[in-house]
Amino acid sequence: MANILLTTVCNRACSYCFAKEKMTQKPHQEMSMENVEKVIAFLKRSNLPVFRMMGGEPTLHSRFPEIVMKVLEEGFRIDLLSNALWNKDHAILFENISPEYLNFLLNIDHPSTYSKQQWTRIGENLARLKDRKENSLSFNIFENPPRADYVFELATRYEINSIRLSFSMPIIGPIRNAYLELEEYPLLAQWVIDFAKKGESLNLKVGLDNTVPLCMFTKEQIGELVLLGTVDPQKNFQCCPVVDIGPDLSIWRCFGTSEIFNAHLDDFNTLEEAWEYFEEKFDKYQYKLFPLPECNGCKYANNGKCQGGCIGYTILRMRDEFSDTEDLNGDGLLARHLRLAPTTQVKHFQFPKPTIILSRKGRSRNVAVSPEIWSLLSNLNGNMTVADVIEISSNDSLSLSTDDPVDCFIMNQTKNAYYPWVKKLLKHGFLEEPATQDISANVLKKGRKP
Repeated sequence: MANILLTTVCNRACSYCFAKEKMTQKPHQEMSMENVEKVIAFLKRSNLPVFRMMGGEPTLHSRFPEIVMKVLEEGFRIDLLSNALWNKDHAILFENISPEYLNFLLNIDHPSTYSKQQWTRIGENLARLKDRKENSLSFNIFENPPRADYVFELATRYEINSIRLSFSMPIIGPIRNAYLELEEYPLLAQWVIDFAKKGESLNLKVGLDNTVPLCMFTKEQIGELVLLGTVDPQKNFQCCPVVDIGPDLSIWRCFGTSEIFNAHLDDFNTLEEAWEYFEEKFDKYQYKLFPLPECNGCKYANNGKCQGGCIGYTILRMRDEFSDTEDLNGDGLLARHLRLAPTTQVKHFQFPKPTIILSRKGRSRNVAVSPEIWSLLSNLNGNMTVADVIEISSNDSLSLSTDDPVDCFIMNQTKNAYYPWVKKLLKHGFLEEPATQDISANVLKKGRKP
């Protein structure tokens, strides 16, 4: 599957929009007819019969009817991802296209977010689509509790038979959108079940669209959602590439990773090649970096059955620790020589997962660290700077190439994950700085200048 962004122009300003960063870039872009033809040729070489139009709002493209007719003439079915605010001319165009060649996925927000005129237009456009049985509504979860009753009313009134349920995903970059933190997901597990059951009672198919942490549900809840057809364990707990193609033919794996995964359509002959490219890049760290502490050591994470939700959360949380990095640099901590304090006691445990517990004589505070963090601590012997030890530890823990930009990203994230630990353990007395004469003596023994 590939999504084609015809334009970055939109007539809505959804607070949760995962594409907001693209949509707010100026000047706005729209795909040229030349690029439309390149995409058509690419999809044909890929043996893909569907042309998925999205935006922005795709119907706002200045040559939208021309693009629709061109795509249909080339034998494609069109999946239109829209907000249902198209004009009457487009409504007439749609009425003349066979349902076999035009399906709609409609993202319609709560009625309170529209003007009376806009809501009337949406109703009129949905009424014109009543005879089409393959259309879907999309509902985005970005607040707790979600306001979703209107979705069932629309589906019933306008004979729409399926609803796509999505958790709003975070944006990577300076612009932020509305979304729920992963810690809030379990609070909505029963809500998802109740939503799916209500859909079933109305003969509506409800499907969860995106990747979520498996642990947000109990095993019983997962079984119930699988039986309802709402959850697919192969799709909802681990994600595969869904390539987005921009107006300028830039492509990315998904909006959540668009900052670190970018290529160009001309780099690939077929969509399969693009998938393989993104999978190769992504596989290097899909199950190495996680957004939640409990993901580390989780058997479902270790065996590749769960990635902890959208990778966007992982990137954001790793980036959020960068502020600690700046503080450490400002304090000069990276240039200091540290070692475990003599009062620090270390105990290793194997079950239920390898863990190292640090404690201090006469103190009640214990700290659990992972084997990776212990590898760092064991190298802090007072002879090298903190920066040197972090460099050594990160290289030892990852076998990656410094020539690969994605690998460099992983290594940088790993290094920055160490900084807060150094600061925390120093603050609580688990680490200390040897006296200057001790440092000089140890360094000179090694034949180095202090």
